[in-house]
Amino acid sequence: MKDSAFSAIGEVPPARQASLLWNLQMMKDSRDFPSGKPTTSRYAILSVPRSGSTLMARALRQTGQAGDPHEYLNPNAISAWSTLQGKPPSSAGAYLAAIETRRTAPNGRFGIKIHYSHLLRLAAKPADFTPIAADFLKRQDRLIFIYRTDRIAQAVSYYVAQTTGLWTSEHGNYLADRQACPLVFDALAITRCLAHIVEGEQGWRNLLERLQLPCLEVTYEGLTTAYQDTLGRVFRYIGIDSPTAIENPAVTPTTHPQAFDLVAQFRAYLGCASPVLLARPVSALQD
Repeated sequence: MKDSAFSAIGEVPPARQASLLWNLQMMKDSRDFPSGKPTTSRYAILSVPRSGSTLMARALRQTGQAGDPHEYLNPNAISAWSTLQGKPPSSAGAYLAAIETRRTAPNGRFGIKIHYSHLLRLAAKPADFTPIAADFLKRQDRLIFIYRTDRIAQAVSYYVAQTTGLWTSEHGNYLADRQACPLVFDALAITRCLAHIVEGEQGWRNLLERLQLPCLEVTYEGLTTAYQDTLGRVFRYIGIDSPTAIENPAVTPTTHPQAFDLVAQFRAYLGCASPVLLARPVSALQD
């Protein structure tokens, strides 16, 4: 792996204060599991931005049986780790080994959430990517691929998050200020967000097909409309017991008050602004 560049990632300052503080909280030892059990089973949530992966990861952690599947290869998480440790990690392998030691559940399960763009960062040059990706994915016992079918709303959600710096409802102290930030319709910026989403989603699909790796596919829409049933499928797939009652999370929406208008404008810009589409609620532009 690209150890020298990986170490440099940990020194890059995060683009948003809210994201930095949230990642510092996520990487603190207060979230570690005390068991010190060796890792016997691994799973990865393969995702792209604004696909519902944070919502799923939060539910998995709350079971106490699935580790703490955070975006450990996100540059902001690495930066937070470096801040807490007082130095950047010496290598990708050493960093992930340390994370596994601390975030493996008492039953031996460890989970990680990873965007396709995070995986790309591990390769020093394009020719290195496929073997590195294959090594990472084949180390996982279970793969969960989560995506969103309404990619227009997803692209707008991504644009809103990039513009406001508000990525999750757990940025609670920043919600009011960031939601008050006025947004302008920027067709080019939203199109770039859409391209990033499509590139990541197709990248995962191509990798899984090329390596002939099985995975469980989950949609954002399924997770938000059939929360308990969808999580039940995920729990069974990775081999953990489903809680007797899986309560829908009381999540404070991160939706910006202009989000609906932006989605409508982008649909119109793309030439797909039918009355039926415009009438669809854009609720949960979050996580």
